Amino acid sequence: MSDKIVMRTGEATVFASAGQFTDAMPEIVIGHVDGPVGAAFANLMGQTAGHTRMFAVRDCNQMARPATADAVVHCVADGIIPRDQVNELCIIDLV
Repeated sequence: MSDKIVMRTGEATVFASAGQFTDAMPEIVIGHVDGPVGAAFANLMGQTAGHTRMFAVRDCNQMARPATADAVVHCVADGIIPRDQVNELCIIDLV
C-alpha cells in the first residue's frame, strides 16, 4: 500500500470558455477519511446555509471515487492518486 495521504492542498485553474471573462481557481484539499480532511468533509455535509450538499458525478450514474469530477479520474489513471487508496480518500473543492 502507498503512503497514507493525510492532507494535501493545491489550487486548480479552470480556464474560461470563449465568450466568458473569468477563470475559476478552486482550492483543493485531499486526505484520508479518518483524518482532518475526512472530519471537515463530514462537517460540510451537514451545512445548509449557503451551501449545497452534493456529490459530483463523472457521467450518468457513474460517481468518481473519491467523489468529485473528471480530474480525479484522470489523476487515478495516471497514478497521481494511488489506486489502492481511492475508497479511503475524500476531496473538498472550494470554488
